[in-house]
Amino acid sequence: MTMSTVNPPQESLRSARRSQEARRAPGQSPELERERDRASRPSLPGSTLAALALGVLCAAACGKPSSGAMLPPPTENPPASYVAGMTWYKDVQPIVQARCQGCHTEGGIAPFALSSYDLTKQYAAAVSSAVEARRMPPWMPDPSCQSFADSRRLEQGQVDAIVSWVKDGSPLGDPKDEKPAPTPPPGLGQPSVTLDIGGSYTPSTSPIDDYHCFIADPKLMQDRDLVAYEFVPDKRAEVHHVLIYAAQASAVQAADDAAPGLGWPCGGGPGVKVDGLVAAWVPGSPATYYPSGTGVPIAAGRVLAIQIHYNTVNGALPDRSSLKLKYADQPVARRAVITPLSEQTFAIPPASQGYSTDALGQALKGPVTLWGLAPHMHTLGRSVRVEANGQCLIYIPRWDFHWQQLYFTSAPTGIPLAAGTIPKLTCVWDNPTGGTVRWGEGTSDEMCINYFYVTSP
Repeated sequence: MTMSTVNPPQESLRSARRSQEARRAPGQSPELERERDRASRPSLPGSTLAALALGVLCAAACGKPSSGAMLPPPTENPPASYVAGMTWYKDVQPIVQARCQGCHTEGGIAPFALSSYDLTKQYAAAVSSAVEARRMPPWMPDPSCQSFADSRRLEQGQVDAIVSWVKDGSPLGDPKDEKPAPTPPPGLGQPSVTLDIGGSYTPSTSPIDDYHCFIADPKLMQDRDLVAYEFVPDKRAEVHHVLIYAAQASAVQAADDAAPGLGWPCGGGPGVKVDGLVAAWVPGSPATYYPSGTGVPIAAGRVLAIQIHYNTVNGALPDRSSLKLKYADQPVARRAVITPLSEQTFAIPPASQGYSTDALGQALKGPVTLWGLAPHMHTLGRSVRVEANGQCLIYIPRWDFHWQQLYFTSAPTGIPLAAGTIPKLTCVWDNPTGGTVRWGEGTSDEMCINYFYVTSP
């Protein structure tokens, strides 16, 4: 069924604005206040039932210093158990092919390749250490909270195999044990449209982390439901991650026109008013299909703002990445909203450790189904957790700004949230700097926000 469209209660909006005005930090400009207000709005023109049910008007608690004890400790990973007889051909190569070579390949984003036995043996000690500590493959959500689709986390038996193989001197084994390489995941097939960033862009090498935004115009003459997409990096060695937003053409064009060359710099976010997040990509991601029967509506005339994080530790080359979009042939049964809950009044003290703050959303006005989440902080983030009436929805105990994405639940029917549920977002930071850090778009500023991918029940 298609969700109905209704207007938000104006008194609630006015109350939220009065509350924000009262909370504005001394000396804070109305312009910054408007930027803060942007993140608390529903993510699409014309609030849908799901957005209203979620009630994501920014409802913030005051920031409070703490040791971070308010969040549970990360799940303790058991040490690797020794298993005798592990060899490259029989045991390790299949794991490396399936779980490592998406990044660790010639021309990939990783600092070294693991595309052969000799290369993997050369870096065996580093591989063993990173695997046992669960630093690699990078997978941020704590397993104690929820199960998410397409997890990159290794199973315990895979960790045991790699660590034991390294401990035994990385034996090659019998070539007869070699298994066929895994079949690459299928691409998007025939897309509805293929876009690119509008030209070739050479990212900066100083600093080596360059966040740049580009306009891609799907030239929609009517509203369409986006059901799948595939981001295709041109230079895999430098494209680290991507966030894609729908926006009014005039807003992003103004940002583009104000900056020299192609696109514009955009550290903490696109830096302009957007409808909301519609897609995300990290290295190794295959074509992404939204949960069956759902899709994200993109309004006619809207364009996409593509934020690309380039990392040029391996050098900089001209990049012209592309994006394939697939629209539903007919309106989807349940149109989704990717809509935010944020806390924007925090002031992280200088030289503080474990400073935390909460955001409490309004009680859900009706039931919704939650399919995905995308937490977002900047470089000072330590941990982030989203819950609903005490139920953990996602917990990232070791936040890494360079590894953020949209996580979809592995539950085939989503996570039901009943009317009256109150979503809660908790962010924890470490601030080693000598200055107070507040909400802002720059990477030296901070954010505390989570995007919910929700539909009607």
